[in-house]
Amino acid sequence: MRIRRLIFILSIMTISVSVRGETPESMGSDWNFLTGGGISYAPSFYGSKYYQIMAIPVIMVDFRRTVFLSMEGLGCNLINWHWLRIGAAIKYDFGRNEKGDELLKYFSIYYDKQPDLKGLGDVDDAVSPGGFGELRFKSISLNMKMYKAVNGYKSFTGKAGIKYNGLIPLPGFPLICSVDLHTAFAGSGYNNAYYGVDEIQSERSGLEIYNAGSGFISYGTGLFLIHPFTQSLSVSAFGMYDRLTRDIRNSPVIREYGNRNQYNGGVMINYGFSF
Repeated sequence: MRIRRLIFILSIMTISVSVRGETPESMGSDWNFLTGGGISYAPSFYGSKYYQIMAIPVIMVDFRRTVFLSMEGLGCNLINWHWLRIGAAIKYDFGRNEKGDELLKYFSIYYDKQPDLKGLGDVDDAVSPGGFGELRFKSISLNMKMYKAVNGYKSFTGKAGIKYNGLIPLPGFPLICSVDLHTAFAGSGYNNAYYGVDEIQSERSGLEIYNAGSGFISYGTGLFLIHPFTQSLSVSAFGMYDRLTRDIRNSPVIREYGNRNQYNGGVMINYGFSF
């Protein structure tokens, strides 16, 4: 029972309810928790050519496979069947600091010194409610999520993808794996906040005026692995590669400070428990 609960709550991290299709009755407990930490290697901001190694916390909570809190935000499954999952969620976007170092001083282990995004100003934080859906065919799932910021850039953002979830038999506990193809898209408010340059920003930064418009931001692939050592303790690792679309990589912001190829990876130690 406990390993099933661990597999379930870990699988939220890959935006999949379960790789084994447990029913709520088989979960056995109302509250399921996951805590831990690790390190990640990621761009200073999405699109940047400067990278950082940071400590990352792992805090996840699930209540009866209905309400959950993860690193992506707070969510609720309105429909959670074997083949279909639909729900509502809310997330928080921390924005982007013009100096590019707001979070580094708290979590950084090592980072490339990113030049100030001179004249571009800060991108304000934003609270974004939205929804998600997942359609499952055995080990294959199609997923999509969309949010609309109520402050800050006040625009929609979204992701869509196709994913394979599976188990690789190993002595003791199986290796849980997930491989996906995904794409990200957003409205003009979001894209211009991060990648556009208006007249005032152009005068201050020396970059040419650019209207990013709405549309796709990137497309890519990801791999997620989880190996339980005991019924409660596990290690997880992930790696992702994204390529920015033509409209985004043509932005003066990306040409000056970024790269069209984006890499992200990390390793985490996790401890799960329930009651």
